[in-house]
Amino acid sequence: MLCQKISDGELISFVAHGPDGTLLGHAALVSYGDHSFEFGRDVVSPNARGYGLSKFLVQERLQYLHEHGTSLNIDSAVSETVTGHERSQHTYLKNDFVPTGVFAGIYTDFFARGVRETTILKTRILNEALKDQRTVYLPQEYMLLAAYTYHALDAHRDICSDLTSITEPSEPASYSLHTDDVDGFGMIKGKIHSEGTLEDLIQEVSCMMHQGVQYAAVGIPLHREDALLQIKRLQEAGFVYCGIQTEKDSDILYVQRIPDCWLTASESLCIVSPHAKLLVAFIKKEQELRGKNT
Repeated sequence: MLCQKISDGELISFVAHGPDGTLLGHAALVSYGDHSFEFGRDVVSPNARGYGLSKFLVQERLQYLHEHGTSLNIDSAVSETVTGHERSQHTYLKNDFVPTGVFAGIYTDFFARGVRETTILKTRILNEALKDQRTVYLPQEYMLLAAYTYHALDAHRDICSDLTSITEPSEPASYSLHTDDVDGFGMIKGKIHSEGTLEDLIQEVSCMMHQGVQYAAVGIPLHREDALLQIKRLQEAGFVYCGIQTEKDSDILYVQRIPDCWLTASESLCIVSPHAKLLVAFIKKEQELRGKNT
């Protein structure tokens, strides 16, 4: 089996061929920020399934990142796997991917109108820079999940949750907002990206929710001493925890606004990782608490 690599800046394609030149499958690495790549969806020919081609394409991409990670300034690689695809989850977990978050509403099955799936976000550490000692600011209720995730990532962190010692920095934070608007046929119509103060984003999310947007996620840099205050404000606005993503310069905590129907839909999710199951249970419990308080 041969694998041809085609690079086009932010996209690196991996094309698998048989000995006779027959096209067997395709996969990609896609730029996922300044220091990370995302594992794009694998596409395997029906005639080539059942021979470990998806595993081969994952390993080819990991090998590429290990060989070129330093020159490309890459610290991590992430994969988003739909929870209904148990085989895909197994493939990544066997290659040392670690679940770091569970996001609702990112993926929708085209053949199941309006049925929303959940995507598990996994990350693979590729550089010692992410093992540096850091201080992160987290609410007490997130401690266990964070410690579990950091242990799995072999990342060393000092976790602070003391609100009494926190003061507002003189420079306000700027946050990025990502939302998906899904129509009745379960197709993603588009994404909205914007930046602003936290209060601006909360107001914008509230307006878009009234206009039919189903899902919103906000990333909070955990090196900032006001992270605890910002997380508390988002909790008050109905956001719930969904995961931590390690990056070169900071760890990012993600919180999300998700539809009530996700609680029912998540009952039937096929999740392989025990840690991911823990995350789902926590998200459901927190969403129920947020619902009672709003």
